[in-house]
Amino acid sequence: MPLPADQPLPSAQPGPSPRRTWPVTAAAVLLGWCFSAWVLFVAAINAAAFFGEQPTRDENIESGLALATAAVPLVLLAVVAVRWGSRWGILLLLGPALLLVPMGLEWAGSAGNADTTRDPAPQRPMAWSDLGGELLRPGWALTVVLLVLLAVSVARSRRATGTASDRHRQ
Repeated sequence: MPLPADQPLPSAQPGPSPRRTWPVTAAAVLLGWCFSAWVLFVAAINAAAFFGEQPTRDENIESGLALATAAVPLVLLAVVAVRWGSRWGILLLLGPALLLVPMGLEWAGSAGNADTTRDPAPQRPMAWSDLGGELLRPGWALTVVLLVLLAVSVARSRRATGTASDRHRQ
């Protein structure tokens, strides 16, 4: 149906244009799945029994904590995505991410091999220093990057609402 000559085109209508949010959701879910898969594979390889060699307690703890703490950057990624417009699609990321926590804690709780001299403390408890393990560093780095993105996003939205409220006062 043709528009009358005096009516503007629909794309030229005043007011905000609808924002497409699926690219934000797709990017967040894809990035989150890639990070989850990487953590899962690295943790599995770190604590795998290759050629009959059983993993030590330290390797079990490091692998388990890598899985359990992977939820921190994944939840932050979901928060950033929601702030940028994502809605229900982000559940595709949060569902599997929350499964990593019990799996990681169960893995970290498993004992090392007591039959070998390779593991000096097969029953040692987890310690706070285990949170600085080599497998956990990429997750902590991603957490810092996402915290910076979240801070920038909050600052920009506050500045935008502050500027808009200043215009309304005048």
